[in-house]
Amino acid sequence: MPGEVDVRGRGDRQILGEALDGPENRRLGPADHAAHAESPLMKRAHTIAATAIPIKARFPSLHSGDTSGHQTPMSCLSPKRDSPRGGHMTTTVLDDLKRVYQRTWWALVLRGLLALAVGVFIFARPLDSVAAFALVIAWWALFAGAVDIVHAVEMRPVMTHWWVLLLSGLVGVGFGIAALVYYPVLSLTFAVVWVAWWLMVTGILGISAALMQRRLGVQWGWIAAFGVLSVVASAFALFSPPVTLAAIMGLIAAFAIVAGVALLVGAFKLRSLVHA
Repeated sequence: MPGEVDVRGRGDRQILGEALDGPENRRLGPADHAAHAESPLMKRAHTIAATAIPIKARFPSLHSGDTSGHQTPMSCLSPKRDSPRGGHMTTTVLDDLKRVYQRTWWALVLRGLLALAVGVFIFARPLDSVAAFALVIAWWALFAGAVDIVHAVEMRPVMTHWWVLLLSGLVGVGFGIAALVYYPVLSLTFAVVWVAWWLMVTGILGISAALMQRRLGVQWGWIAAFGVLSVVASAFALFSPPVTLAAIMGLIAAFAIVAGVALLVGAFKLRSLVHA
């Protein structure tokens, strides 16, 4: 329009709702002010300003003591001062733990008593325990072999060498059946050979590790002695099966007794803490 001056940035300041009090404001006529006041943006700004709620009215200060009976967010998270156990949340967790311990401590007692019974039975009846040990080996081989066969069949679509697992399961089932047929000789022979083989492999690995440490200039004497002792024990285990079986049963009995005592002590200690 004639007489209208184009002021740079005037449109941006009008949109932001700022007062045009500079020199360019004096160049605007009454018609420009009326159009600016009736623009949709200004109407929207006036509507928002009229309906806005003060922030202090909706969110009281966290440090203010007057909350009109309502707790601030921080006061809801912090434990109560009058709680002797450190808050409602801590008390709830402790109560849950107590309930869990009260339901499980007797299971520890039963396991401890069973382990003690097994250890005492092995020492009291060594021949019967050896026969039971041979029976456990046979049934365990059957169970493990059957599980491997089922697993191999299930893994056939996604596993390339599934037949290796299948072969392992067939060998286990076959050994279990043979151990039951030739009971108890085969199971006990397997136990003796397995222990001798384990001692031999452990001794060879210990001697090789000692030689490597010797070349590096590190202390190697104790490892070499342990390796030689393992090899000698392996040979002795193969040539003296009765002694090997006695050693195996003695280790099982000792472990069962120690584990039983530890489980019982832990169970009663847990019970005393719960009641306390």
